Order: sequence, then structure tokens, then C-alpha cells
Amino acid sequence: AVLQELIQRALAYPDGGISAEAEAEAAAEAAELAAEAEAEAVLSDSRRWPAGLRRLLDGPPPAGGDAAYPSHAPDSATGLLCGVAPMLLHRSAGAEVWQRGDLYDEHVERPARMVAVYDALLREGLVGRAKLIPARPAARSDLELVHSRSHARRAVRRYEGEEEAHEALGLQLGADTYFAAGESGRAALLSCGSVVELATRRLVQEVSRKCLGSVVELATRVVTGELSNALAVVRPPGHHCEARQAMGFCLLNNVAVAAAVARARLGVQRVLVVDWDVHHGNGIQHIFEEDGSVLYASLHRYGHGFYPGTGGAHAVGEGAGRGFSLNIPWSSAGYGDAEYAAAFERLLMPVAREFAPDLVLVAAGFDAAARDPLGGMEVSPAGYAYMTAQLRSLAAGRLVVALEGGYNLRSISSSAAAVMRVLLGDDPPPLPPAPPCRSAARDILEASRAMAPFWRSVAAALGGPQAQPRSAVARPRLSRAALRELYGTRAYPRRRRRSRWPFKWRATTPSAWRGAARRRPAWHRFMYGDE
Repeated sequence: AVLQELIQRALAYPDGGISAEAEAEAAAEAAELAAEAEAEAVLSDSRRWPAGLRRLLDGPPPAGGDAAYPSHAPDSATGLLCGVAPMLLHRSAGAEVWQRGDLYDEHVERPARMVAVYDALLREGLVGRAKLIPARPAARSDLELVHSRSHARRAVRRYEGEEEAHEALGLQLGADTYFAAGESGRAALLSCGSVVELATRRLVQEVSRKCLGSVVELATRVVTGELSNALAVVRPPGHHCEARQAMGFCLLNNVAVAAAVARARLGVQRVLVVDWDVHHGNGIQHIFEEDGSVLYASLHRYGHGFYPGTGGAHAVGEGAGRGFSLNIPWSSAGYGDAEYAAAFERLLMPVAREFAPDLVLVAAGFDAAARDPLGGMEVSPAGYAYMTAQLRSLAAGRLVVALEGGYNLRSISSSAAAVMRVLLGDDPPPLPPAPPCRSAARDILEASRAMAPFWRSVAAALGGPQAQPRSAVARPRLSRAALRELYGTRAYPRRRRRSRWPFKWRATTPSAWRGAARRRPAWHRFMYGDE
């Protein structure tokens, strides 16, 4: 596409001149970049924030009332965190805060991301329709449900200086993950705890008065029925963090802790975790890959050196958790709403309905949005709204959306606002009818073939023998003969035999499969049928 554009430009302007249209486009792009830079400067300097935004980030509404505090709806069934200012102090060590704002940071995972989301929610009137939930720190006992004791202790400590922090955490931090000695541990504790608290807080208060954290808080309140759904705008993100190692900008695994607390403390039987971040959530999958009570589904770029390099379609789980890790690895960049909608319609939602979760948690990275500097995808806010509406139809609407990635301020703010509208009950904007591209159809087919032995709905869609119903206890497997009938001989070594005359190699592929393969490619039959 780039080569074609260059050739067209060369043919249109053989003398090297620039047309008026090209000049106008360049001027518009320059003006847009200047506007983004100005917005970044405002969001990175708390002295330039509107009074309502500052009050919202600083804490919950005062008991006596405050005229400057944004309006909100205490009786709303949709929760939104407030008092998240301590999470903004998590910054890279090289941030020149004295020159370009007290929260300025050159790292892509910067405080302005969170401020941009809250600013958009406030400007569009969505804060006034939500119930504000104060951020809470996570309890150590909750962290140790998924993290090692040493990592849970070191990741939340307050260190005297950068050297001490790096010495204590040097073996656990990757080259892409930073740790501010004084504030990062507290920010990670609030980020993780708030998601858990939103999902489970009411029942936990009846058992113990300990403060949980922001993600845990949202999950607690949703499970107990105090909230129907919630949006947790938190940082640092968490889905890359392993049980014993921080990596990929992540210090604690927020969503994994929330799922573990819901299972261990509240008696939730089945939890669905959907990760639409453009990077694979290796931490969440590895933590639950042997657990049949948590279904992890991820849509992400894979291959060609894309970080973190995990999440192939063949990674379906281990032991008792085989079949409960659903990976849809995108082989190319540039996928948009049509490709994500096809993945939901053809694979993710049929498996989710068959799994029948009691709670849905979303690791909501918005780095698959258009214009993101790391993702290379083209998902629009309408696409994120569509995916949220689909997931809201599960688990009686018990849904918690927790922020992960997303590094373009305009994209992350508009996408988060679109998700919040759906959580509040608005209908998502319709997506234009468009089929997925050919490579995406192949990617979805590959993931479907990996899941077919474990889920009846997927096997039926592929036209093969149906697997038995799945449960957390019984996990029947298809026989080798059934797998061969389902996949043909492509998934196994092609055994060939020598005919007596005229001495040619002849494949033993069943004739029905050979005829079907001649009619339509496999990906085409899967997406559109045989017509």
C-alpha cells in the first residue's frame, strides 16, 4: 500500500512539485499534532486542570457537599473510580517534571493517560451518570493468591532512593518496566486493589473490615450486586505481570488478583477474562493456565518479534486447564472493527456462552485503537463499544472493565468514553457491514481448530464431530480418529503410499475432504459457508 501511494504521487507530480491538496493535508496534520501536543501539556500539569477534574482525581465527594465537585449519581448501577491521584505519581525516573509540568513523563505509560480518560468522561457528562467509588489499596493476602510472597512484598515497598529500589527489584524488573522509589509501590497497590474492591466489596465487609484495592473493589461490588458493572481507570497496568516477575510496564496483575479473589472469597464458580489489549496478557494466562474455572480469551498481535512473543493459537492451557486458554493471534497489523467483530461472532462469544461465566473481567487495553504508537491496529471507539455490548450480555451483566494499555491520548480517551456509554446502558453505534480480511479469517480459523476439541459450539461451526459439554471437573477429549475426521490429515503427518502403477505418490486424504478443499479454501468455508 505504501509503495502504491508513492508511485501514484510520483505519477501525479513528475516534476517533484507539491499540489495544493498535499499542502492542505500537511497543514492539517501539523495542526492536529500541535493540538495533541498542547493537550498533552495541559494534562501533564495539574495547575492547568479544571477544578472539577482536580476534585474528582483527588478523592470522593465530601460529606458536606462541594459546589466545585462534579455531579454524580449515587444510585447508579455503574461504578467509576475516584480519588486516583496517588496512581499519577508513578513515573519513570527520567521525567523532567520541573520543566514541562508536575506530571510530565516521556515514557509511553505516563500519568497523562489516566487524566485524559477522566477529562473525556467529565466533558461528555458520563461522570454525572455513574456512582463514584473511592480507590482502595489491595490487601497482602489478596496479592498472595496469585503472586509469590517475595514479589508481593517487594513490589509495594516504599524505597529511600532509586538505587535501593533497583537493587531490590533489579532481578524482577524488565528493561521496559520502571519503578519510582517513593510512589510506584503505592500506585500498584491502589491499582490492583480498586478493581478487586469494585467487584467484591460488600461481601468482604461483612467478613472483614480490611481495605482491598481498586480493581478488587470494583469486582467485589459487581459480584455482590451493589453494582451491575464498573469501569476501573487504573495504572500501572497488570496483564503482563507474572507470579514472580514484573514486566511490560506491569508491577502487579490487577485482573488476575480480582479473578482469584472472586473465586476464593466470594464463591464465584466461573470467571471469564477477556483481554483485548494488542499485546498478549502472558501473566494472566500463565497464572490460570492449569485452572479450569477461569476462561482466558485474548485477541492480540503475534509473531514477527511483537511483544511479548507468547499467545499462539496452540497455547490452550495445561493439565486441568486445557481448553480454557483461548488465544486469537493476529498475524498482521492493520486489523480493525470488522476483524474483531468476526472474532467475537465466530469464536469468542460461542465459547463464552458455552462456558456460562458468573463474572466477566476485561483487561481493556486500548492500544489496538487507531493512531496508537505501539499497536498498529485500526479499532475505532465504535468497535470497543460493540465488544463491550457483547460481553455485557453474559453473566447477567456482571462486568468489570479495567484499563491496561493504550498510549495515544485521543484514542484512549474516546475509546474509554465509548465503553462507559455502553456500561451506562446506551446502545453501541452500529458497525458498517464488512467482512474480515483474508488473513484475519485464517487467524480465526486457526484458533477455532485449536479450540474445537474442547468446545461443542466450535466443533459444530467447523462441521466436525461435536465435543462433550465442558465443566470444571470433567474434560473429555476427542479420540485421534475423531480429530482426523475433524481436521483431515493436515494436522497430522501426511502418510503416503506408493501405488503399483504408474508409480506415483498418492495421499490418503479422504475424498470428501479433497473435494471440499477444491471447492473453497478452508478459511472461506469457515467464514462464509460453501456457497
